[in-house]
Amino acid sequence: MKFCLNSHVAPIYQNAADQIKVPFKDMAILPKLNQEKEIILYIPHLLSKEEFAEIKHYQKILKDNLILAFPYYPTPELRDGCRYYTSYPVESLAEAKALIANGSEYIKVGGPLFFQVDELQALERPVRLTPNRASLSVVPRENGICGQWIRPEDLGLYDVLEGAVVDFDLCMPSEEEALFRIYSEQKSWPGSIDYIVRDINSGGVLNRLIEDGVGERRLNCRQRCMNRGNVCHICPKVFKLAKLVEEIYHEH
Repeated sequence: MKFCLNSHVAPIYQNAADQIKVPFKDMAILPKLNQEKEIILYIPHLLSKEEFAEIKHYQKILKDNLILAFPYYPTPELRDGCRYYTSYPVESLAEAKALIANGSEYIKVGGPLFFQVDELQALERPVRLTPNRASLSVVPRENGICGQWIRPEDLGLYDVLEGAVVDFDLCMPSEEEALFRIYSEQKSWPGSIDYIVRDINSGGVLNRLIEDGVGERRLNCRQRCMNRGNVCHICPKVFKLAKLVEEIYHEH
């Protein structure tokens, strides 16, 4: 499993990362970064000709190690000669295959595609996973218990996805450093899962009390809980059980 970390984390973490992501506004630091690593430049808007010319300048310095991350599908003239991928969540196999056919280097996986690891294994491109987000959608949810979170204990289950990249999201540099330690070194977390997964809104369920087998069950569940009439509710049940165990412990 590879890890992508923000350019604002401490040098010790940049050195440990496989990829370094750089905000567009910080583009001038590109030549100062470790050029043996892949550098992800996040593009926040439609590029002007002048901006793209500046990117092409840095591409000559970084050569093949510069990858552009677009929050939209970039037309060929907006990525001419550059490696790229789309940074928005891809939720269907059809869209993933279309992006691959158009040259996307990675597929950033969103639900329900996230819950189809067998299909992801067959893709011709590696995927990007965001374990600290219950949902990558902009639409608010009451809770994210049935979302695409990954516990540190379960991250190894996704090693079957060759070349997969962990790409934390919506966190400060110090938080990203902590998440890197938890997911890549400790590989466990005893406290509330809400502290490491944004928008899961579990009510403070302790991660150490969540049943170990739930991660494997989620790999290919197809997120059937979102279909009308489906009887799979394993995630809410596991969280409810963890909360009950904690309550019984405190009572005694």
